[in-house]
Amino acid sequence: MCRYSSKDGFASDWHLVHLGTRAVGGASMVIAEATAVSPKDRISLGDLDR
Repeated sequence: MCRYSSKDGFASDWHLVHLGTRAVGGASMVIAEATAVSPKDRISLGDLDR
């Protein structure tokens, strides 16, 4: 699952709010999203890589 919301490969405020809401809501597991090993391995500019 890619949300295409990172800034230069780093998690953004969007991630904090989105994942934090799931955790506070009682989700038993929260998975961030697909994360590339390095910037060149991302499938889009909005993917996480760090």
